[in-house]
Amino acid sequence: MKRLAFLIALTSATLAYAGTDYFYVSQPIGDIDGKTMFNTTYYPADKFNKPVWSVDNSTGSSDGTPANHPGIAFSGWNLGDFTGLPVPTPLQNYQRSKPGASYGGTAVSMHDVMDGGVLSPRFGAMLNAYGIPYTPDTYENGRLIVSHRNIMGANLGYAFSGVDHRPFSRGASSVFNFSMMLQIPSVAVEGSARAHAGPSFTLQDMTDPFNRYIWFAHWAFDYPSGNNGPAPVQSIGEDVATASYIVGSSFNQGTTYSTMVPGSSASTNQPWSGWKWFAFTVSYAQIKKALEDINTAISRIDDCKLPQNFGEKKCTHLSTNPANYKLGMLHLDAEFVRTNANGGGYMGLSNYGWWAYSTY
Repeated sequence: MKRLAFLIALTSATLAYAGTDYFYVSQPIGDIDGKTMFNTTYYPADKFNKPVWSVDNSTGSSDGTPANHPGIAFSGWNLGDFTGLPVPTPLQNYQRSKPGASYGGTAVSMHDVMDGGVLSPRFGAMLNAYGIPYTPDTYENGRLIVSHRNIMGANLGYAFSGVDHRPFSRGASSVFNFSMMLQIPSVAVEGSARAHAGPSFTLQDMTDPFNRYIWFAHWAFDYPSGNNGPAPVQSIGEDVATASYIVGSSFNQGTTYSTMVPGSSASTNQPWSGWKWFAFTVSYAQIKKALEDINTAISRIDDCKLPQNFGEKKCTHLSTNPANYKLGMLHLDAEFVRTNANGGGYMGLSNYGWWAYSTY
């Protein structure tokens, strides 16, 4: 925690701005009870405004776990064996797994530690993708009709409710800042699988008639199997399943949609033990550029070139005024993705120290 505070202070000292709007700083969480969901189909009201692990099997398949299952408390093994973050006793107060998970199975943890005289929350997750069913995407006449998004995810999220946090509302000088500590010590992938993880956030267009949002994903870690190439440094993509767009970026120099903060760790394709600090900023100009590029991508969709589809959800342009967007959720996004049935693996990671704020 002392290193984290030093890095934030060092970064702030190099900036000249009029003020700061704080949106989220990590707070003690107690135990894990009521803060987990397995096979999430909707976000219950009691899960807003607190850290929650959402653990999901591939969207197209079911592992038999009921929707929005709270998980099973377990004490037979310590999740820290895989995450690099030992869980304190009694283990059942701080660990949850999907039903039937054995040693090394999919599970998550939460607990507080005393750090520099202050209680600080710590979070761990293990994703085990071996044996997960695979459902092929559905095509008709060579066109994608249904994407089953064979993804397994453990997403630590903080969803805002009852607040209107607009990170770019202060005008052209607005800069959104997001940072966290992360370690990913246990990883293996096979076949078509790839594992990736990093901080992300969502922005909702408050002027949009469809209440759409965009994802802004930063890949701190990307570990492809031998069947996959490296991830792009940045991208604009469509999430077919949620009819939303994803702005992809990374912790590299010279990215268009974000800037890696001095002192931040860079994106990597190798697992590591020990805490690393990952921090990025998104300026008013950068988010405006991203929104413009999303609208360009929308204009290029074949169906959106047909007059009868003008005004449909996927063919309607988003606002390009950054001040019209509010924060929906902050994320640590950890996922396994597969492109065919021949793939599997596992990933263990842990995290703490979230800071989300805007300077102007």
